[in-house]
Amino acid sequence: MSKIQLKRLVASLCRKNSNSSPATGSNAPTDQESRDGKSAKYRSATYETFLATKGSFMAESELEVTERSKEICKMLLDEKQTIPEGTIFQNDRFRKACQKLQSKNESRVIQDISRLIVPAAETLATCGAKNLECLVERCLEYC
Repeated sequence: MSKIQLKRLVASLCRKNSNSSPATGSNAPTDQESRDGKSAKYRSATYETFLATKGSFMAESELEVTERSKEICKMLLDEKQTIPEGTIFQNDRFRKACQKLQSKNESRVIQDISRLIVPAAETLATCGAKNLECLVERCLEYC
């Protein structure tokens, strides 16, 4: 099969998938519907209030920090931590970044934090990781 035929086949399959609906006989939820159902509560504007009722705050609280949280923080502080250079984890940048994410939805928080925790191989290659230059990141480029 030639490259052109393969591209046409992929495009055709993508169109078929995007045109299909649950009314066509399939009762199975789509991937998007599954994700929406799982994360719907996080998208609500009241979710931040819900978290606050459970004692989880994105902002400073008047309730102080629990003893267990203090113990965990002490343990983390006592261990040697390496701070990645050139990221928001340096100095006071992290606190500002958390404040900016305070009212954002789940997708935005995941997007911002995941890029910091696990940078793309292409990004690392750009920053000098020669052993990763052979890797290419793809994201729904064929549909």
